[in-house]
Amino acid sequence: MKCLSLKRFMFLSVACSLWSVIFFSGCSPVKKIQHLSQLLMLKNYVESQGEIGKAVKQQDALFDEMRSEIEEGSFRYLDQRQILQRFGDPVFKRATEYQGKSAMQWLYRYAKDFDGDKVYLYFDDGGKMIDFEYIEKIVKK
Repeated sequence: MKCLSLKRFMFLSVACSLWSVIFFSGCSPVKKIQHLSQLLMLKNYVESQGEIGKAVKQQDALFDEMRSEIEEGSFRYLDQRQILQRFGDPVFKRATEYQGKSAMQWLYRYAKDFDGDKVYLYFDDGGKMIDFEYIEKIVKK
């Protein structure tokens, strides 16, 4: 009988300790449930920052490859499809006029460097590349 009451005592003391931790701590399950949507939002934000960082690195690496091909003279693509397959989506696309004809202009650059090197690609209405323009960043001294 004494052994059973000792087991009950141990169980009750552990149960009371857990109950105290759960209900008197700042991060109780009740509070977690009350703020679950905010906690999940914060978790998603942290995860998305990692994904954004990966996307920025990938975009910058592809832009480095584009610049290298241009500088080496091996940048030879015929149309939008080939460019998209090789370098992904541009930073922006817009309809413009190039050499007196309607054209689509695409911009490629580093993800966060708005004043850095840029490559403008020009396509005709059929999606064929007309020309490209590589603009290097002007370094001020």
